[in-house]
Order: sequence, then structure tokens, then C-alpha cells
Amino acid sequence: TIGASIGISLYPQNGLNASELMQQADSAMYAAKRNGKNQAMYFTPDLGTLVRERLNLENQLREALTRGDIHAHYQPEFDAVSGRLVRFEALARWTHPTLGVICPDRFIPVAEETGLIASLGAYILELACTEALKWNAISPYPVQVAVNVSSIQFGRDTYVEEVIQTLNRTGLRPDLLQLELTESVMIDGIHRSGETMRRLKGLGITLAIDDFGTGYSCLSYLPTLPFDMLKIDRSFVKECHLRPERRMLVQSLISLSHNMGLRVIVEGVENEQQLDLITDLKGNEIQGYLLGRPIPDPVSKVLSLCQNER
Repeated sequence: TIGASIGISLYPQNGLNASELMQQADSAMYAAKRNGKNQAMYFTPDLGTLVRERLNLENQLREALTRGDIHAHYQPEFDAVSGRLVRFEALARWTHPTLGVICPDRFIPVAEETGLIASLGAYILELACTEALKWNAISPYPVQVAVNVSSIQFGRDTYVEEVIQTLNRTGLRPDLLQLELTESVMIDGIHRSGETMRRLKGLGITLAIDDFGTGYSCLSYLPTLPFDMLKIDRSFVKECHLRPERRMLVQSLISLSHNMGLRVIVEGVENEQQLDLITDLKGNEIQGYLLGRPIPDPVSKVLSLCQNER
């Protein structure tokens, strides 16, 4: 079965020469793909504005990666029973010199569409591993760093070698790195994804499935892939303390994970009621604004926690 995404521009409404009309039709075609594919879309002035803004953002992002303007903030994750810090999740942040803070919801999709996500992901991995060395040098016990991996980045033939090289350059022990994969990594095939994951696990790296239940969501792949953890998306947690059906859903996900030998990280915990509920439901680890927001200096957080433990 063959489908088609079609972009249409009209003469003379949209342009007066073939080059301009083709460029606009091309923009409309990509908009049709982004809106679900297999459809036709006409070029409009509003679409032209969006295309120019996106192209500008793409160029700015390329420059930001070259200048080192992209940085990482780190959100802590805690053991649900002991309350002990277990890891920081590295999150990409971009502060533009004139535009100010550009949220990830704007620049991550652009990075994925343009292929810049591979360079961005490698850059954040390097930053995160380097930073993890600093906090482990002062922590009385090992504290992991978690790094998100896009399906595009994960699908590269050289991905495992790139991770190995980063670990060798930074000197971070593999067991202190956790890679968070979304369900979209399964799109390239269970066999290929599983082989890549087994190679990473063979190094000592732990693997978590991120945002579970919001994407591909095929339960049949879970037992066949070597995940260590399942991360329950914040959308399931938001009203779990208010709505019985939400509570039952979270409880079912936790039970399912435990039955398959997976630990559970619950993100989006923002109040005491949610924390108490997740603890009662035997969630293993907690992440959310209640316990800690993303911060640029995780070393200071580790220092304060170490002082409290003393």
C-alpha cells in the first residue's frame, strides 16, 4: 500500500516563478507529513510564516550547538521507601543570547526533524557524564545519571560505539549511566532494538522505558527486551489521588512492571497526596516538583543531601 503527502501552491496567488512555487509546495508537503501524512495541504501565508520561523530556529539551533549554548539541568529521582537520592535525569536546556529561554517543546522537535538530534543527544550525554563524575566524587554512595535517547539517535548503526567513546573520554563507570528510551525505538524493529539494548546492557548500563503508555504501547515487546525500569508518565499521575480509575491504572502499571521484574519510576509527583499514594502502591522511585525541580548545579544538591544524612 502506497500513500502520499501532497503540498500544493498556486500561481499567481502564492508565487510568480517556478522556483518560488516549488519551494512553497515543498513546505506544504512537509506540513502535510507533520499533520498525520497521507493528505494534501495547500500553501498559505500563515504556513509560510511558520516555515520561516522553523527555519530560523533550525539555524539558531545549529549555531547554539557550535557555540555551546545548549546546557543541561538535572532533576533528582529518589527511592520511594528510604528517600535516598538514586540519580539525576539530564534535561536539555537552551538559553538564547537575545531570545532568552527556548523551551524544549520548541527545539527538540526541530532537532528531530532536521537530524540535529544526534549531535544534540551526543552533546548532552557528554555533559551529563562529565557532571556525574563531579557529584559521585563527593557522594557517599553511587548516584546515577539518566540521559534521554531519541529513536533517531538510538537507530544509528554507530550508537553503541558512540556511547562507549563518551564513557571512555569522560571516565564515567557504565553502571552509573542510565539511558531512557521511549517506546518509539521499537518502530525500527524488535530484533534490532533488542540487539542494541543487549550490547548496552553488556557494558553495565541500565535501561529505562520512558513515558510508558503515551506512544507505541505494545505490551508484547516488554518481555522480549532487556529493560531494567519502567517510567510511568506524569499524565497518569496528575489525578491519581483524585480519581479512582486513575489510581487503578497506576496500580496496574506498577503491578505489571513488578511481575516482569522491572523497577518502577513514577514521574510528575507534585503533592503529598500523590507521594503517599505512589508509596502505598509500591512504586520504587519518585521524581517530581515536590521533591526537586531541574537545577543547573546538581553538585550543590548532593552536598546538601550529604550534610542532612550526617
